[in-house]
Amino acid sequence: MFIFLTTVCFCRYKMENRQGYILLPIELIFSFILCSTYVYKTGESVKERNYLYVHIAFMVYRIVVSSIILLDFYNSSKKIFVYELGAILLSNCLIRSVELDELIKTIKLFGIINAILGVVEFITKNSLFYSLIDVSSRQFGAFSFGTIDSRVRTVFIHPIVCAVFCVITWIILVYYPCNNKIIDTIAKGTVIICLVGTQSRSSWVSFVIVNIIIFTKRIADREIVIDRKQLLINMIIVIGSLCICVVFKSQLMNIWNLIKARWLTGMDKSNMSNFNRVTMIRNGLRAYSEWGVGEKMFGKGFEYAISFLKSHSIRGWSGAVDNTYLTVLLDYGLCGLLFMMYYLIIAFRSILSKHRIYEACGICLLSIMISGFFYDIFAWFTSDILMAVLICILSSGIYFDEALCLHGE
Repeated sequence: MFIFLTTVCFCRYKMENRQGYILLPIELIFSFILCSTYVYKTGESVKERNYLYVHIAFMVYRIVVSSIILLDFYNSSKKIFVYELGAILLSNCLIRSVELDELIKTIKLFGIINAILGVVEFITKNSLFYSLIDVSSRQFGAFSFGTIDSRVRTVFIHPIVCAVFCVITWIILVYYPCNNKIIDTIAKGTVIICLVGTQSRSSWVSFVIVNIIIFTKRIADREIVIDRKQLLINMIIVIGSLCICVVFKSQLMNIWNLIKARWLTGMDKSNMSNFNRVTMIRNGLRAYSEWGVGEKMFGKGFEYAISFLKSHSIRGWSGAVDNTYLTVLLDYGLCGLLFMMYYLIIAFRSILSKHRIYEACGICLLSIMISGFFYDIFAWFTSDILMAVLICILSSGIYFDEALCLHGE
């Protein structure tokens, strides 16, 4: 998998034109062999793996619709083959070959290391990895380095993608805490600081929502019981937190002012970013309402949404639609949007399960879908990989020990 990801990134960012997609024929052959092997080697029912099939069906649907509408199979399918199909097939091999709890803990470890790097970037106001990026289209926000507006991104190139991974790391830490409570608390605090440093309001919203869901479900499952011992521990934590606030008052005020300013900007209708997003949604829905029945059902094909934005630029801005659901609606119609809704069904069904790993991955998937209102999930390879791993885990119920309950190891 590491070799595959490295090769794809190299081909995508280092080569030009058709050479950048040299993996396409390899993907086709590999996909056929792997799918045949998967069906042959496994005997579980369709019900236990339908999430994976629906995910692949969504890819096939997008390829077929775009190929028919645009009459160009190669250009409308190369990204899906190289990015998404390769990610889902190799993730499926990975999920079937490893201990899932250990895989989740490995992701958690990487997330903690990433958060530590993020804290360093947050303090220094500079990117640790920016000098390694030689693709101009990915050199986002370089002008802000060294200023208060500098946003944490670590290895993810864009702050919002880094923030999405921070939320996922937090969720895993909630369900798979570190053995040492002090280390666990420090790890969680580091993730929160990194998340704040990304200045991603969409992920802040996602962070709040998923924590409300976790808290509500644990109350419903009677996992949170306040006894005298727990009350004493909570009082000690509160007192300790107040002492930290007093000692680091100025630093915490700076963080609070950053969050406040970022949030107020997000509520400002005249803000350029907000205006662009709202205007694009309004323009896109207005254009959609004028289409015929066939176009409303199946859209206008791959990358129509961004083409529409470029032909209807907003105050000269035409860089990104920044809304996965609007992009899918314009590109693939109502049928494509129904596939997106199915991801939400997958997430909530998994959250309501009694398996810890199911519930954690379901909430992780939900956090990605929430953030999808503010950026294009399928435009980022990191998001493709995260979606692939989560879908494969949630599709592999046969590999779980049925005795593995929410509290089980």
